[in-house]
Amino acid sequence: MEQHKYTVLLLVTLFLMPSFSFAGNSILTCKFEDISTFYYDNGKVKAELDKEKNANQVIFAGLDTETPVMKGNMGETPLGILKKDSDVIWLAEMTDLGSINVWTIFKKQKIVIQAKQYSMFGKPFGLMAMGKCK
Repeated sequence: MEQHKYTVLLLVTLFLMPSFSFAGNSILTCKFEDISTFYYDNGKVKAELDKEKNANQVIFAGLDTETPVMKGNMGETPLGILKKDSDVIWLAEMTDLGSINVWTIFKKQKIVIQAKQYSMFGKPFGLMAMGKCK
């Protein structure tokens, strides 16, 4: 039932409310082509840059409301607003792993930064990606 509520919210936002303004958009489609991962292995912090052949894509909807949502390849999730000002909005996503992902959207430039950090197999893991939105 909860999933249907957010699907309806996304559809209403997409089709019935096109006049809202979030620096020109209440909906943003963002693609990530380069993803940096960080992990702890044998007492050392290691980093990798992954070049995605097929860019990961997420859709943010309701950005001009108090209840924005994000839809990606893992489904749809509500987002909490951590802070927003005239140029930037910081959003929090609660994950099934119990961690918090932070999404930072730079409105004028239509750029998003994704930051994830959690324990993977008992070791610290981090991911950061920057994407372009339209």
